[in-house]
Amino acid sequence: MRTDWRELEAFAFAMQRRLVEKEADPKKRGKSWQSMSIIELEEELRHQVLQLGYAFRQDNRELIRKKAVDVANYCMMIYDNLGR
Repeated sequence: MRTDWRELEAFAFAMQRRLVEKEADPKKRGKSWQSMSIIELEEELRHQVLQLGYAFRQDNRELIRKKAVDVANYCMMIYDNLGR
């Protein structure tokens, strides 16, 4: 069984870094996924997936990675929201 998940650790760190970055955004102040409805989170997830598709069409590796992290973060938010 594999015990070294460097890729997962790097991805989780990127997710956390992106959340911190968004938290500092003045437009996002006072907003939290914890107070969003599942429908709102699902709509945001769809929006992020569309942006990820755009990044693929632009063949922009940096943007693809950024949007992949955003998609993962919204999946985490949905997971967390449903667990309460």
